[in-house]
Amino acid sequence: MPHPFSRIAPLMLYIHWPFCAAKCHYCDFVAMQDHHNFARQYHEALCNEIRSFVASRPHTFGAPIKTIFLGGGTPSLYPLPLLKELFSLLRSLFDLSNTEEISLEVNPGGQTDDHFGTWRDVGINRLSVGVQVLDDAILAKLNRPQKKAEVLEFFERAPHFISNLSADCIIGLPGVDDVCWRDTVETTLSWPLKHTSLYFLTIHENTPLYHGVKAGTITIPRDEQVLAQYAWTVQRYAQAGLAQYEISNFAVPGFESIHNRGYWDRTSYYGFGIGAASYDGTYRCANKKKLTGYLQHFSTPTAEVKTWYGSIEKLTHEQKILEELMLGLRQRTGVGLHRMVYLCPLAQSQPFGEVRDRLVAEGYLEASETHIRLTPKGQIFENEVVVQLSGGLEGDHSNCERPKD
Repeated sequence: MPHPFSRIAPLMLYIHWPFCAAKCHYCDFVAMQDHHNFARQYHEALCNEIRSFVASRPHTFGAPIKTIFLGGGTPSLYPLPLLKELFSLLRSLFDLSNTEEISLEVNPGGQTDDHFGTWRDVGINRLSVGVQVLDDAILAKLNRPQKKAEVLEFFERAPHFISNLSADCIIGLPGVDDVCWRDTVETTLSWPLKHTSLYFLTIHENTPLYHGVKAGTITIPRDEQVLAQYAWTVQRYAQAGLAQYEISNFAVPGFESIHNRGYWDRTSYYGFGIGAASYDGTYRCANKKKLTGYLQHFSTPTAEVKTWYGSIEKLTHEQKILEELMLGLRQRTGVGLHRMVYLCPLAQSQPFGEVRDRLVAEGYLEASETHIRLTPKGQIFENEVVVQLSGGLEGDHSNCERPKD
């Protein structure tokens, strides 16, 4: 069986830094606190993984990279001398001369001018800042030791170094009433933002938040309240000039996240670090998540990348159709019907058309001759809309065209 990226080079890179000052009680990412003494060792293993990837796939050497995203964890904690080494390595192995976007996830607090200056100098041109909500007591209960004053100071200083700023907020956190939420939104809109992300709280199993809700010691807001806050926020962002281009993302026109759009458009990307995922158009794989195993496996630059995959899956054509539908509907541009028909002629079948027309009549979809897209009502019920539309595509897919990945 061919291995991922045996034929093509990735257009986007994701780099995972797993360490945090504290792990939030709602977090289900590959992140860990109190492990900073592993920073240099992890950095060296990460660099060895990158070297090994290129060595095992020589056609990727010098490949032009469109975007890079440093996520976590808290990658803003990446020690600055090591960060410089990382970008020196990336520039020696890939072509970053025309890279359009290099993003860094940041948790505000403790940043100095040296941080901002180094980030800018290595090429980072976009900061995705974890705001969540501007209430110290609420965040403290969620094990996030972040102060409103630190966030305000961050957005005063950051624009002097990097102007493309995004604020990430979470709607539906326990203890957030309408007054608290509206204060958060209005405060963020006073900053020189180019972008904001608005995520619904997800309660993941085996997190402290999950156990608290299950035990009844934590109460989350009612669905009706959260949906009303979401509808108000979308309207308020629009008034402020932040156009919604994806269910959870809003931007000043021209400042949409290029990297995230690549995910939604199913562009090839490669992920480095523990738990990082990769996709080459045919295969989707993810690295194992164990830190000690990763450090041992990539202790040398000759380690086999493919033997560190925790999972590898060759997508079926049906899975690709479903992803095209699901990811397309998340975007304001919607799903191109010509593309869907190319992938599968059943997109012009009577059952699919009947489901589409019913969802239009019920106010969940709007349709043109070329596209279908979610209405504001449909965005709230996106999963259900996708399930119903995909049901209209059930049948014999043997005559469907296979996309040329």
